[in-house]
Amino acid sequence: MEASPALLSVIIPVKDNFQGLKASWHALSHLKSAIEVVVVDGTDQNGQSILNHFALETQPWHHLVVGVQSGVYDAMNRGVHAASGAFVLFCGAGDCVRQEVLAGWLRSRVATTSSPDPRVHAFAVDMGGDREGGVPAVRRPQWTGRLNWQNTMHHQGLLIPRQWLLAEPFEAKYRVLADYHWALKMRRFRKPVTVHRETLTECAGGGVSRQFTKALYLEEWALKRSILPVWMMMAHVVWLPAKWAYKQLLNPAS
Repeated sequence: MEASPALLSVIIPVKDNFQGLKASWHALSHLKSAIEVVVVDGTDQNGQSILNHFALETQPWHHLVVGVQSGVYDAMNRGVHAASGAFVLFCGAGDCVRQEVLAGWLRSRVATTSSPDPRVHAFAVDMGGDREGGVPAVRRPQWTGRLNWQNTMHHQGLLIPRQWLLAEPFEAKYRVLADYHWALKMRRFRKPVTVHRETLTECAGGGVSRQFTKALYLEEWALKRSILPVWMMMAHVVWLPAKWAYKQLLNPAS
């Protein structure tokens, strides 16, 4: 008999970060009966997978996608196509899911599968002790107009219906903030979201969106121009340079 699809697929893009992948994997290991893990590996362009260094080949609850990707969001899109779960969660290598929180959500979904109600489930994320200046200890999701000004829906805390991502994949031309762009589109489409109080994921440091360069804010400007009204973009002429200057003041090496 063919196994039924998993309720949740956890997608982990990874490149040259074996230790981070190992940490993320072990954080999920006790949930393997309820989830699948999809590792999208861009480590070696010659096809030598990072997982050859880690005894995962005998695990039936994971998929591996190997090959060159055009950035992290292309890798995430590939992971969505390889996954089978009704929902997906994206983790960077080194991000660690809190098992008890995810297990509680899985139990609640199993109890309500007779009346499916596709929506994003948004949780808080822990930004770690090595976070940059101006970054809060915990980022709590807000599905409000505040999203127009800053990203309040971080992908490490979002359990997303996979069909939404198949219909509206990340736009990989945005190399750093495509998940923010996607969230803005979903709010424009009035997609339903349930906000939870618990913290789902402890994030590893060093992500590209946490390097506060001019390029980051130029990308934010470009993606917002494609979605927000003109009057709001006029305010962003002041808002975005002010955000950049503030982060530079707190992180002079950025």
